[in-house]
Amino acid sequence: MTNDSPRHIAIAGGGLAGLATAALLARSGNRVTLFERSHELGGRAATSEHHGYFHNRGPHALYLGGAAAQVLAELDVSYTGRSPDLSGVAVRNGRAYTLPTSAKSMLTTRLFGVRARLEAGRQLLALRRVDPSDHRTVRQWLDAGFAEPAARDYVAALIRLSTYADAPDVTLVGDAARQLNGSSGPVLYVDGGWQSLVDGIEACALAAGAEVLRGCRVEGVTYAAERATGLRLAGGETVAADAVVLAVPPEAARDLAGQHRSLAALAEQAVPARAACLDIGLTRLPNPRRKFGLGIDTPFYFSVHSLWAKLAPEGRVLASVAKYLPAGASPDPSRDLAELEAFLDLVQPGWRKFEEHRQFLPNMVVHSALPLAANGGIAGRPAPAVPGAAGLFVAGDWVGQDGWLADAVLGSARRAAGAISASFTGTPVRAVAAVS
Repeated sequence: MTNDSPRHIAIAGGGLAGLATAALLARSGNRVTLFERSHELGGRAATSEHHGYFHNRGPHALYLGGAAAQVLAELDVSYTGRSPDLSGVAVRNGRAYTLPTSAKSMLTTRLFGVRARLEAGRQLLALRRVDPSDHRTVRQWLDAGFAEPAARDYVAALIRLSTYADAPDVTLVGDAARQLNGSSGPVLYVDGGWQSLVDGIEACALAAGAEVLRGCRVEGVTYAAERATGLRLAGGETVAADAVVLAVPPEAARDLAGQHRSLAALAEQAVPARAACLDIGLTRLPNPRRKFGLGIDTPFYFSVHSLWAKLAPEGRVLASVAKYLPAGASPDPSRDLAELEAFLDLVQPGWRKFEEHRQFLPNMVVHSALPLAANGGIAGRPAPAVPGAAGLFVAGDWVGQDGWLADAVLGSARRAAGAISASFTGTPVRAVAAVS
């Protein structure tokens, strides 16, 4: 290969991180081959269609001010949808109250007494001023600052909602405050589901010359003198590459890399966040005013996504309810489904007689690895370049410092592409500023 020949990058994993890394690198003139073991792309961002209902793998929302939206704009990926109206109900002690989402509703809701209302407002303001270097966990912050249980439960519920995780014992209050305080802007429910984003990024990668191979399982990384030299595929075939990207969860990265020491440590420490998710297709919504619902003393969430995005047949409704499972806990599908249905009974009484379709995901992975307080939170996540293995890079929601959820995923792709380009030129990696 001459110096003018395009470098070849081999990518394992066809989720959002792998696809975006492929698109960014191909746009820079590199030869890129992406391998996805499934016959469908997208991973957790894939959308399935059943009888005219478009089901994401759990409730998804795109933060418009974060790294994900920035990368989509850089790749010229278009999408449509609307931002939801969060007016609805708060459920506490088995009763539904007006959900406080504004100064007026905060004053009028019966969720709080006077003292709890004042404390909730005061602590939300305090959360805006949390020092990013505060090393307390969310639980420690909650336990130190609240006298009123209703106020404490309300703020804890908002943190669960914004981070999509029930993990107060293991995540930093500074990381949670950054997400809750709107650092990533308003959210958007995407028309046609997140598959439209997957398809858009794939189209960008293909237009730039990347090769995307589905149904092609990677078994491991090949090395020469501690440098990654390519991928080994199922059946024994090897693919040579100048750089390798593992755009997979930490456990899979460890296994593919051959028990690499740093990746093995990350996989050993990883604590995923999971949720039990139920989508219900309804002929109509029993109570049209209740578009949204939030468990205050229980980790539940309800939203009618089809009111804001094209996800259901004309005249029908797609409602989503989720239970954020405690970090590290094992799911109990029968119990969790019964609790999800019971929460729907509180938020939308009478829904059962209008049901015509459902999707139940009992153990949906929301974060493949939470930003653990013990590891420094988001700031302590690994960089894309794997130490001690030249030419080997990682991407995913556990890599880089670009926040939570899709911001972490697509932000890591941008960082990985930048690190690979810098490795080819021999220039230092220029830090990519995290969205703040």
